[in-house]
Amino acid sequence: MDIGKSKAAFYFPDVLYSNALSGRIALNTTELLVLRKTAYKESSFIISGLSAEYGKLDFMVKGARQVSRKKFPVIDLFREISVQFNKKKSGLQALYSVELVSSHDGISSIPENFISACDLSSFILLNLHPMIECHVLYTAFKTALNRMSSEKSSVPWPALVKLAFLEENGFLPEKDFGDGKEKLLERLIAAAAGKIEAPSLSPEYWARLARWIDSLCDYHDLKRGTYRPV
Repeated sequence: MDIGKSKAAFYFPDVLYSNALSGRIALNTTELLVLRKTAYKESSFIISGLSAEYGKLDFMVKGARQVSRKKFPVIDLFREISVQFNKKKSGLQALYSVELVSSHDGISSIPENFISACDLSSFILLNLHPMIECHVLYTAFKTALNRMSSEKSSVPWPALVKLAFLEENGFLPEKDFGDGKEKLLERLIAAAAGKIEAPSLSPEYWARLARWIDSLCDYHDLKRGTYRPV
């Protein structure tokens, strides 16, 4: 079965969901990349994720840890899910339904990529604000997860995601670098968005680019952070 096309869904208490369907609760729908999953009390999770339409979102998933192991665990790290929720301006969002869109579970079999994705998640969650659109960042992170789930690569995909973040927030310097560097930067941003293949560069040059991107993040006082799921 193709996990990415699975229609498995996790629904919350019927009385709440039926109220939503009857129009008593106005629900919003968005796709979410799960970037953090934290155990809460004995049976619940708090999940934090990235939405193209709403930026950073945090949800309380009550009773999720009581779901039988035989059932499909829809909510998990680095999966893309479709959620319905009752939008609030801040704090934990009220979540009503979840459906799997795509899985990037293969990343867990490549430890180096998994750790890099965890650190990138921490960077995003520390520096992104709720309720702010971030379509470029969302696409770049999804592209990176697709690539990092299937292969080891000399391309520093987390650095390209940070580059997309800088571009979308107007943090890149003027693109007048000369010597073809302006076109290279455009190609890197297009590669981050999955529009073209990443350019063929030496590992040494990729490392220099990653350091340059990190230096821009430091210049704009962006927090790096690290995250290790437990």
